[in-house]
Amino acid sequence: MGVICQVCKTHSSYGFKNQGAIRCKRHALQGMVNVISLRCKEHGCDKQPCYGMIDKRPLYCQPHALKEMVNVISPRCRAILSSSKKDNKKMCCKVACFGFPNKKALYCKSHIKNGMIDVRNKRNKNKRKRDESEEPAAKKQYIDPIQEFCNLML
Repeated sequence: MGVICQVCKTHSSYGFKNQGAIRCKRHALQGMVNVISLRCKEHGCDKQPCYGMIDKRPLYCQPHALKEMVNVISPRCRAILSSSKKDNKKMCCKVACFGFPNKKALYCKSHIKNGMIDVRNKRNKNKRKRDESEEPAAKKQYIDPIQEFCNLML
């Protein structure tokens, strides 16, 4: 078990840089930082990393991620874009935000099914319902860098 907070006896994650964790987030003193979680590899950055190479650990935060890196923390869309003769499936690389109410996110906005809502973003819950009669929005000329990277890899 980890270190216990000096104030409330719960799990501690906060302390001063280069020292151990002695406080929980609620009781952290000014100047204390999360010393337990991973940090971005960029010198001087204290953000938690979520970008890395596919199927690898995260190394960088979004602003410091290298061009070929993708978000490896968030769940991916489950849509199958195409299948080759050798049964290699080409999957969508976008982050999944849409699913059925009270369930996990399964698809990105481009691949949502009827009745799905944005279950990932709290402010959008129950706002982005898709009716049977609703037509998908017209596609814009936006090039998604993550999708482009995935297309190059496959």
